[in-house]
Amino acid sequence: MLFQITAFCIVFIYLLQWFVRENDPGSFFLKFTAISAASWIVEETSIRTYHFYQYSPDWNLFAGHVPILVILVWPVVIHSGWELAYQLMKENKRHVHLVAALIIWIDASLIETISVKAGFWSWNAPGIFGVPLIGIFGWAYFSFLSILLLSLKRVRKAGIAKIFFILVITVCGTHVLIVATWWFIFRWILFPINTVFITALAWFITTLLIYLIHRKNLGINVDSKILLIRFPPAILFLVFYLKGSPDVFHTAYVLAFSFSYLFLICKISKAEAIQKSYKTTLHC
Repeated sequence: MLFQITAFCIVFIYLLQWFVRENDPGSFFLKFTAISAASWIVEETSIRTYHFYQYSPDWNLFAGHVPILVILVWPVVIHSGWELAYQLMKENKRHVHLVAALIIWIDASLIETISVKAGFWSWNAPGIFGVPLIGIFGWAYFSFLSILLLSLKRVRKAGIAKIFFILVITVCGTHVLIVATWWFIFRWILFPINTVFITALAWFITTLLIYLIHRKNLGINVDSKILLIRFPPAILFLVFYLKGSPDVFHTAYVLAFSFSYLFLICKISKAEAIQKSYKTTLHC
């Protein structure tokens, strides 16, 4: 119950701060609602069709098979990832949806494995720390499609009819990608993946991300508030994970992806400190 109350507060604070920041809060809430509705439809239809996972009955307030709080949390994860990708790619906005999908993929790699460990939901197939690969990639597919469609110039100020059309395309497209990659790829990897290998791979990926962040100076255009708003839910999941029986390799796996975020925050803080120092010098 404490987890659910805290998560609801995080969602409320996130919506409130964007309501204050947005020039067009109505458009923001319409898109947030569209992502929320689409994510629920994708989850509900996936649970009913594929029977691959289920939520713990300890959750309160379900919409079908999906807890209402989850329906509210995923749009926060996706929208904040979208905003982070937009600021990271200010020099090349054509690939924002791809970078956002990568960010959500990293988020899902953490959230899925931690949540399964904490008992929030469970999968009926093996994979990475109890999560099949299709479960992690499914959210990357959904994020890619929803962000790509909502980023189109024709729908930036879309009405309800266009948003509904986008919702239908996102849901159908996500299922097409899930089914296609399942039959061609993931059904052949339906076994527990070695924890040493996957932990080493996680550190390789985070090292590559840190190199790209440093090499491309990706942190100089990012507002630190964007990353900070993503930290409360991350810390919340980490606390509940640590309250259980932490596994050495899973802990190393979680820290691997978390380290890239920490490095990006340091990069942003350094850039902001330089800019502040420069402005102070000019003022003097």
